Amino acid sequence: MPVSADLLALAEPVRPTEVFRFAAPCIDNRCRHFAESRCQLAAKIVEILPSDTAGLPACHIRHRCRWFQQEGRSACSRCPLVATHDANPSAAVQAAADPERLSAATSRELDAAPPEQ
Repeated sequence: MPVSADLLALAEPVRPTEVFRFAAPCIDNRCRHFAESRCQLAAKIVEILPSDTAGLPACHIRHRCRWFQQEGRSACSRCPLVATHDANPSAAVQAAADPERLSAATSRELDAAPPEQ
C-alpha cells in the first residue's frame, strides 16, 4: 500500500513509525546493517529476539522480502516485534539494532577465515 497523508494521519497521536511497518528495497552495501553479503539486522533479529508467532503472520511483501529470503520463517516470526521507532527498546532490541555488532554466525565465519595475504 502506498504511503499517503491520509494513511499517516491514521497513526495519530503517535508517530507513524511507531505503529506502521514501512518496507523498502534492500540497498545492500549502502546500508550500515549490510556486511559479508548478508543483512546483519535480519540475522541478529533471528539470533537475539524471541519468536513472536507460532505461524507465519500475514505479509504482502514476503515474496520479495530480503529478510525472508535470507533467514526464512524465523525472520517472519519476529517481524511483528520490529518497529522503526521504539521509545523504550529492550536490551535485546538494542543489541540487534546496533550496526557495529555482527551476527554470531558472521563473526564465526570471519574468525574461521584464513588471514588475508
